[in-house]
Amino acid sequence: MRNFAKQLNPQQSDAVPYETRLHLEAVYFVSINIDVKNGLFNGATGILKLIEYNENNGSPKRAWLRFEHPLIGLQKRKMTESYQKKPNIDLSWVAIDPIKKVSKSGRHHGLEIIRKQIPLVVAN
Repeated sequence: MRNFAKQLNPQQSDAVPYETRLHLEAVYFVSINIDVKNGLFNGATGILKLIEYNENNGSPKRAWLRFEHPLIGLQKRKMTESYQKKPNIDLSWVAIDPIKKVSKSGRHHGLEIIRKQIPLVVAN
């Protein structure tokens, strides 16, 4: 199933790529609609400023992006403001958390492909 998942294109995998490489200061697109009313929708573009990692396995647990327009992610920033103050994370950055996605086309003999991933795609 893992080999099958690697071969899926973005349309087949509900816009969640098999693997996303994160590089600070690179430009990324949000790949799915996270919160449309808050400006966090498919195609919103921001600069990756910080990656937080899980202590137990070293995998990325959250990405922080700076969006050009100050209204993008405004509600999310309000929700995370107290958290951002403790490790001194810039209050203008927006947290992008991993999403859990079940691939509709990944069903094969009763199996599903479930991905937990930060929904970002490199823009450049």
